[in-house]
Amino acid sequence: IRNRLNGRWDGTAKAVGPGQIILKVPAKYRGQKQRFVSIVKATYLSETREITRERIKTFVRRLAVSEDKYGGEIALEAIGNESVSKLGALLNSSNEEVRLRAGRCMLNLGSDIGLEALRELAMHKGSAYRIEALEAITSAASRNAAAAISRRLLRDEDFAIRLATYEQLRKLDDIAVTQTLIAHNFYLEEIARTEYTAIFVFRSGQPRIVLFGA
Repeated sequence: IRNRLNGRWDGTAKAVGPGQIILKVPAKYRGQKQRFVSIVKATYLSETREITRERIKTFVRRLAVSEDKYGGEIALEAIGNESVSKLGALLNSSNEEVRLRAGRCMLNLGSDIGLEALRELAMHKGSAYRIEALEAITSAASRNAAAAISRRLLRDEDFAIRLATYEQLRKLDDIAVTQTLIAHNFYLEEIARTEYTAIFVFRSGQPRIVLFGA
C-alpha cells in the first residue's frame, strides 16, 4: 500500500508498523484534505491497462448519468492522468454539475482544459455552481491564474460572488486585499478593485471589517 501511494504522490505514505500507515497530505491538496482522503480510499492497489480502461469507462458513465457523481469524480481522480482524455468529453455536457465535476477533476490532474471549463462556469451569471467553480480554481490552478480570474469576479454585481471572491483572494494573500491591524487581533480589510461599495463584518474566526470599493 505504501509503495502504491508513494508511486502516485512521492513521500505521502510512511509505514509505521504492521498494517499501519501514516499519510502526509501533498501540497496540492493542502486545502482539500478530505478530498485527498477520499481519493486514497478510492485508489486501487492493482491495475492493468485493460482494467484501468474499463474502470475509466465505468466511472465516466457514473459521473455523467448517475446520482453518485461525486463518487465517479473521486474515482477518476484516483486513477490519475489516464482519465483526462475521457473526462474532456464531459465538458460539453448540458448538465452544469457534470461540467463542474469534470473540470475540477481535470484541473486537479493538471489539465488547463479543466481550468477553462471552470472559468466559464465561475463567470456565467446564470450558473448555480459559480462559487464551487471559483473554489476549485483557487485550490488547484496556478496562483497567477487563480488571482486573475478572482480579480475579475470582484466586479460582479452579485454580492455573494464578490464576498466569496474576497475570501479566496485572502487565502491567496493577493494584493487586491489590503489589511490593517486596528486593535488586538482585529483587522480592517479593504478591496479597492470593485465598483460596488459594501461593508461586511466577520465576528467569528478572525474578527474583521471588510470594505468593498474602498
